[in-house]
Amino acid sequence: MKQLLKVGAITGLIGGGLFMLFFLILFWAVDNPMEAGYKSTDFFVYLAVFVVLYFLYRYQLSFRQGFLMGNVTTLVMVVVSVLFMYLFLGSKSNSVLDTHIKTEIALQENSPSKAKRIEKLNKQGKNGQKIFDDYIQSLKDWKRSSWLSHVIEKEFMSKIFLGIIISLLLSLVLRKYKPKEPMPTVQE
Repeated sequence: MKQLLKVGAITGLIGGGLFMLFFLILFWAVDNPMEAGYKSTDFFVYLAVFVVLYFLYRYQLSFRQGFLMGNVTTLVMVVVSVLFMYLFLGSKSNSVLDTHIKTEIALQENSPSKAKRIEKLNKQGKNGQKIFDDYIQSLKDWKRSSWLSHVIEKEFMSKIFLGIIISLLLSLVLRKYKPKEPMPTVQE
């Protein structure tokens, strides 16, 4: 049991390090590494770590052991990557979070469904345009620390969920095979 926890923790640290490297490459390569299209590709970092982990131990672990090791790996990876993001994005000299905030507000203001939302509120007898404008103003009034908390919370939840799902699926697929009847032998 200790060996499973140790392997899971070490793998989680390696995965967290790979995520940090991946995020830094995005930071240097694109203007806004927090943009959904770029950010969603970190899924492949998690998937790669889990696939390597499970193929090293395929058919050697029971479902419970594989799921435990996967969840320990997930927890360590998430803690390392979220702590890195908190420190990286929280730096006052870093403009990544500011760019992300501006992008998110612009997406809300220029949303294709903006007219539909306003129309729906108007049909309910409310002033849809005023409610929408108040919503946009409330987003603009958020402090930087509130945006940072929001981004980190979203990141934490999505990574935990993703890690548990990948752990569950790989534990099911790669669990130890227990045949119901003995394997036939070849007679000469």
